[in-house]
Amino acid sequence: MKKQNIVNLIIVLVALSPLGYLFIVWNNIPESFVTRFEFNKAFEKVQSRNTLFLAVSVLALVSVLLYFLMRNLKKIDPKVKEGTETSSFNKLGLIITVYLVVLNYFFILATKNGWTIDTKVSMVFFGLLVMF
Repeated sequence: MKKQNIVNLIIVLVALSPLGYLFIVWNNIPESFVTRFEFNKAFEKVQSRNTLFLAVSVLALVSVLLYFLMRNLKKIDPKVKEGTETSSFNKLGLIITVYLVVLNYFFILATKNGWTIDTKVSMVFFGLLVMF
């Protein structure tokens, strides 16, 4: 197996790992739970486990698709020439994938532990995205 195929497989497994973790803690998550957002006003919404599964699945799928899009941008985008360096696209795809995986784990843990998502937490996630 080529080295790049092994790296791609590892990244896909990492991107899909929140789904595995969700299946492990599935019985610890209540059937319905309240998501709490505190920005300017407190906002609460009752969600179900199926909604959480859908959100985690979509984020995992988007992270895998974005990673492969960035890896293969040279083949897709007509503006990218042969001389264009692709390592920056590869790094960007990896950074976005890791960011979405961390966000996915946060959603699962926030649901499992009943955490409140406030302005400080949102700014930390935005800072992580912009940092790279």
